[in-house]
Amino acid sequence: MRKSLIIVATIFFGILSIGYTSTLFTGSFSNMNSVGYSTTAPIGQAYNGTPIDGVTVSKINPSTGPIYSSTSSGTLTSYNGVMFSSWGTGATTASNVFTGAIDLNKYITFSLTAAPGSQLDMTLLEFGIRRTPSGARQFQLRTSADNYASAFNNYTTLGQRSGSTALTNSGGTMTMDDHTSTGSYLGFRADLTSLAPSDSIDFRLYFFNAEADAGVAGLSTTLTFSGALVPEPSTGSMVLLGMGGLAAVRLLRRKVS
Repeated sequence: MRKSLIIVATIFFGILSIGYTSTLFTGSFSNMNSVGYSTTAPIGQAYNGTPIDGVTVSKINPSTGPIYSSTSSGTLTSYNGVMFSSWGTGATTASNVFTGAIDLNKYITFSLTAAPGSQLDMTLLEFGIRRTPSGARQFQLRTSADNYASAFNNYTTLGQRSGSTALTNSGGTMTMDDHTSTGSYLGFRADLTSLAPSDSIDFRLYFFNAEADAGVAGLSTTLTFSGALVPEPSTGSMVLLGMGGLAAVRLLRRKVS
């Protein structure tokens, strides 16, 4: 009997190791731009990377509210990146004193959704930020993992701009130094390994404290994300327990007979 139990345990844990495989994935939005966004009908930046089996990637879109371009044509045809105005003022030229506050109704967002039976175990989000001279000076990244309750603050690398002093991070609030020309802070790397696996995840970038309401800020031209598809715990556990149980019953029946 003891030998039979050892064999059953071996079979069960063998099945367990086979069932709990994960599939790594990486995706990218590239050559992003704001052409087509308008004050009345934002069409969104569609995912233009390699399709990912088992993962649905949403468009990158602004929240509802007055954050579209204030240009006469209603579109941002002259800037590369997904960028908008009317983030809310609170900054002045050449000063790091801010009087505004984050508006939780104004953000740029996109989401990832796993196929039924799987979950997303995220590892990395990499992106760049771009602003015009009077655009928003501060931003935060928040996620649905905590229902957007706090600024994400686990970065391995902060974005840098050529010829710029270092961008500063205070508890997940990023502050960009002032410039007289439009430019990008590239290379933000957010380590997402602390987030628990989930069926879906939403990312939101909140911009605030612009120098002028018409100032423009947002994502630069490329955004990359990485993670793994893993079995959903409830589904995987039930299937594996069932398979292990059947194997045990069959083996014990053979021993009895």
